[in-house]
Amino acid sequence: MTPEMFIRGQIAAYAHAEGSLAGGFQGMLAIACIVRNRQMAGWYSGNWMHILNTAHDVSAHEERHRPSIDLTCPMFRRVLQEVDDIYTGTFDDDLTSGAFYFLETNDTRPIRPWFQQKIIRDHANHPRIAQVGTLILFA
Repeated sequence: MTPEMFIRGQIAAYAHAEGSLAGGFQGMLAIACIVRNRQMAGWYSGNWMHILNTAHDVSAHEERHRPSIDLTCPMFRRVLQEVDDIYTGTFDDDLTSGAFYFLETNDTRPIRPWFQQKIIRDHANHPRIAQVGTLILFA
């Protein structure tokens, strides 16, 4: 296994954890694309693992236990097929409009005060730019 393969697996796992309940396949793709958007924008000098390991710092909700992944699930297998193109930047992202932040509206956990103040209420710097299923995406 190469480091690139490991990173791709981590992107898929994060997308599953954060997006599987938020619109299924499209939600998971959107989450993976948001990670890619952050990387392409130079967050943490473009370091994929640092972006993934600190994703909670900019999350709308408190971190949760990651759900187990069923590798036979057709929806997750489709994400695995797309993650290579997301990683290389060749995926045609018509989901996120370049978003960096997301809010899962069906999540029962409270919205973190930081996210409420710095993202949701700051329309000038972080406008709502897209929605994928129950995910609201912000610049």
